[in-house]
Amino acid sequence: MRKDIFTWTYIVLAVVSLVAGSFMTAMALMETSDAFEVGVVGAVVYFIVFFAIMRFLPIWRKGSLIWVIVSLYWGAFMGISTVMITELAFSDILKEAGWRQLDASATGAIPEELSKALGVFVILFMARRVWDRPWHGQLAGFSIGMGFEVMENFVYGGLGALYNATSDVQGATEMWMSRTVLGLGLHPMCAGLAGVGIASALMLTNKSTVCRFMVGIGGVLGAIAFHGWWNFQWPSSIQLVAVIVDWLALLAVTILILVKNWSKAKRDKKRPVPSHKEAWDLIPVRDTAYPSVPTTAAQ
Repeated sequence: MRKDIFTWTYIVLAVVSLVAGSFMTAMALMETSDAFEVGVVGAVVYFIVFFAIMRFLPIWRKGSLIWVIVSLYWGAFMGISTVMITELAFSDILKEAGWRQLDASATGAIPEELSKALGVFVILFMARRVWDRPWHGQLAGFSIGMGFEVMENFVYGGLGALYNATSDVQGATEMWMSRTVLGLGLHPMCAGLAGVGIASALMLTNKSTVCRFMVGIGGVLGAIAFHGWWNFQWPSSIQLVAVIVDWLALLAVTILILVKNWSKAKRDKKRPVPSHKEAWDLIPVRDTAYPSVPTTAAQ
């Protein structure tokens, strides 16, 4: 791994967030060890399903495992830590601006999606030897979002245990199940949308700078919009319908992006992994038109 500003940025944030993550774990154990144990089981199940799905998709390229783990760590610790620091301040800004009706929606959506998008940006540069196509940004986003979702479920699982007067295990389990039924994959899909936008902005070198900038910003704004829609306090009569429509629309966009890139990603998996020197030159300046995937005739 070449030590550049992106790698060092990740290392510094990883160490700082590890302290915050250890503090969160200690707090969870102090509240109830049963909820922590339920969380470990839930996390294992989530990760098994996640890796099974990701390995099936053509966006998974040889050498991706280490970077998926790096991305999961960002979401679980660095993303959560960033949100813990900024969320209350962002809420105060909205209230001072007189936008109290957007507090619940924007306070969750904007800091969380920006922290995940920053992770995608940093990790794409770190992993440029393996991840050098727009769909790899989606894989990075999926991974960061999954790490974030699992850690968030840990936190809510602890609250569920405390609120249940009968059993800590029952309370934590019910919270994990309710968050699985309502909103499964919300964070991975939102981060995946932002990720494919950021990766496209970095790698679509046959497009104009303005076009690439718009695609990158559009992906992040789209993620914020879907997440904000989910968090918005709709009238009780339409709340359930609104979040279901939001989730289905986000799922449709995610599938559309996967289908659009499916054949190109499948062919591209056969392309040799570039050397470290070549990888350094791939992002953000590359002279060859995208996508440079092998054709049947060339094989």
